[in-house]
Amino acid sequence: MSTQTLTRQPLDGIAVGLMVVLCAAWGLQQVVIKVTAPLMGAVLQAGVRSAAAALLVFGFAAWRGTPLWRRDGTLNAGLLAGLLFGAT
Repeated sequence: MSTQTLTRQPLDGIAVGLMVVLCAAWGLQQVVIKVTAPLMGAVLQAGVRSAAAALLVFGFAAWRGTPLWRRDGTLNAGLLAGLLFGAT
């Protein structure tokens, strides 16, 4: 059995910056939900956010050249996981 010592490296500026942007986006999302609550319902807001997120995912996958609709045998497992998450 080999013994390896793992040393923790400090976070670089890119990692810290990404975490700050991510936390700011999450925090701003809550503010936007509160501000737009009188204008549109919560379900519509969730739908708009999901549609925007889907567009971002499709755009990122296209930019990286990742095929999203390739048959790889995971459809049934993915549908089952989705149904289980939706049932809770």
